Amino acid sequence: MITLVIGGSCSGKSEYAERCLDFAAGEKIYIATMIAADEESKERVRRHRERRCGRGFRTVECPNGLDLIAEGLPRGCSVLLEGIGTLAANELFSGYTSGNDAQVLMAGDGRLRDVSGGSGENFQAARQRILAGIRQLAAKSEEFVIVSDEVNRAGCDYEGDTRAYQRLIGELNQELCKFADRVVEMVCGCAVVRKGA
Repeated sequence: MITLVIGGSCSGKSEYAERCLDFAAGEKIYIATMIAADEESKERVRRHRERRCGRGFRTVECPNGLDLIAEGLPRGCSVLLEGIGTLAANELFSGYTSGNDAQVLMAGDGRLRDVSGGSGENFQAARQRILAGIRQLAAKSEEFVIVSDEVNRAGCDYEGDTRAYQRLIGELNQELCKFADRVVEMVCGCAVVRKGA
């Protein structure tokens, strides 16, 4: 069963996604994509860890390279991927330079991955990497919950990198909606089922 949980900032999507796996069978794996680079992000990570404490999750840090993480997961596990917005930013912009020079990023398991920043080619490469990794995670897991952000309701009056990021998340969300058995939109802490039961 694949569930996509989508919503705006502070909509309750993360907490709802965690509850989806409260009674899941097999090992429960929480794939965290955020890089805690400043005090605000460190505090957010701390709050999420505190909320998960005692709920049986094994946390795997994976700012990029989902396919590399998928290789090491046991079959039949339950996976929560938190989340697409951060993963998309990491895949699209980490190591960004004004040119098209290849940058080296470290995947969640310590292996290195080359990523070209800032070009249209990188947009398609980031999209393909994320979707391929998600397919691999789905193949390994019994239950798979994906958390994603709704970023396009605020309007599309942006250009350049911000618009590329919005477009990437919009395209990923559409693909994930087709792929998922169940889609839940979080609105002010309320779960609204958009697909499935």
